[in-house]
Amino acid sequence: DVENEYFSDGLTEELLNVLAQIKEIKVAGRTSSFAFKGKDEDLRLIGEKLNVAHLLEGSVRKAGNRVRVTAQLIKSDDGYHLWSQTYDRQLNDVFAIQEDIAEQVVDALKVTLLGVEAQRLARTPTESAEAHDAYLLGRHVILRNSFESLKQAENHFKEALRLDPEYAEAWAALAKAYLRQINTGATTKEAGHPRADEALNTAIELNPDLAEAYSVRATYHLQRDEDDLAANALERALELQPNNVDAAQGFASLMNQKGDFESALDWNARALALDPLWPGLTWQRANLFQLLHRDDDALRAFGRLREIAPDSPLGYYGPALMHYFGTGRMDEAVKWYARSSEVDPSDYELYSYAALAFTHIGDFEAAEAWLEAAERVGPGQSMPHLARTA
Repeated sequence: DVENEYFSDGLTEELLNVLAQIKEIKVAGRTSSFAFKGKDEDLRLIGEKLNVAHLLEGSVRKAGNRVRVTAQLIKSDDGYHLWSQTYDRQLNDVFAIQEDIAEQVVDALKVTLLGVEAQRLARTPTESAEAHDAYLLGRHVILRNSFESLKQAENHFKEALRLDPEYAEAWAALAKAYLRQINTGATTKEAGHPRADEALNTAIELNPDLAEAYSVRATYHLQRDEDDLAANALERALELQPNNVDAAQGFASLMNQKGDFESALDWNARALALDPLWPGLTWQRANLFQLLHRDDDALRAFGRLREIAPDSPLGYYGPALMHYFGTGRMDEAVKWYARSSEVDPSDYELYSYAALAFTHIGDFEAAEAWLEAAERVGPGQSMPHLARTA
């Protein structure tokens, strides 16, 4: 049911996060796992792409106050079923379902849980089914990352907290919404940082073992150029959840920010091992190669980005920027700008840069055509104006 997609996606992501807390299990990240949602792909191919030996798959059906969850654990190389179960429960039993699935997976894989891991698996984040539902709605819309969706996410998380003020996960998610609003320009650091800081303090006070709160805390410190505090938060996140992709990616960003590009590349590789189909990580990798003047590796990384995210302009935009600002090959730059504009015809910055590139190679007629397109797509925007005056 499309109307309940937010709920099934939310339960799936929560279960992924539960399993990621277990040190002996390597869990593929959200983006890569979700790439196969609803697809009838060959199990061996999925295992190879995610570099995993086992697949946990299933479905969620929600009707009124009832939920049915099916789950099965399968060996990716031969399709052998290690375990399967169907749960018909009330909505307020969803955390018990997640705990049971995680325990069954651990048992089937013959993994020994540490005492603290068992305690974390048994933890119930909230007793309110309504608060949990609002939280999942917020997690669903925040992924769109637009001004409107980030405000919607903020409102959903606040509703979850109105229903359960001690819901630590909702406090951490609210802080993430504030920080993303800063990143997108929907709010200022002056307005957003105090709110995010307060929400994170509350989340950690309520649950000192919440890995996500520390990875979000690291983002907060990175935005404020507080490198040491960011590193402390990232270390704590990885201590609590060794498979935390956001924390590994955060360390890559931190090392990049400090100018240690080799270390950044190592952390990026660690994140990619967990979430190989996350386009943002491949984009980060390509840019790190550029900073290290490894242009051939950068071009290969951009090629990989086009392979895993063919609808994203970044795989084409990256080579254009690289040639424009790095190699000086304006003939290559204009070619890639043209291809990226075909993928994203609404991006006036692409047209503006293409106009500048054509100007560099002396094709003023083509430059004027691209500039007119930039002004048509982004009327009143500063970038087309700057390109014309340049």
